[in-house]
Amino acid sequence: MVAPPPSPPKSTVAQPAIQAAQQVFPFIILPQFFLAGVFNPIQVLPWYLEVFSRISPMRYAVNLARNVFYLGNPEEAAVALAPLAVNAAVAAVAFAGFLALGTVLFVRSERNR
Repeated sequence: MVAPPPSPPKSTVAQPAIQAAQQVFPFIILPQFFLAGVFNPIQVLPWYLEVFSRISPMRYAVNLARNVFYLGNPEEAAVALAPLAVNAAVAAVAFAGFLALGTVLFVRSERNR
């Protein structure tokens, strides 16, 4: 029996970034699942959670997936909260905005090294 090759050593430089990503998930991503209507209907959210739901980018991504899935079916209007064009536009603007913000933050962190 041949022993598997040894695994490369883990980078100590990447460890803080991995730990930060693991800490971000429960506090930012997981609430967006609930606010986007993945697990519960958005129509029954209280007004104060509706405000957070409207600014959550995942709401529009989930609705965009619903629009695409039900495209051409009469149920599309009942299932998706907004038309396909609105969901695609909001998702594209959020993507571009977060891409620009991430680029700026990354460049700043690399310059301060």
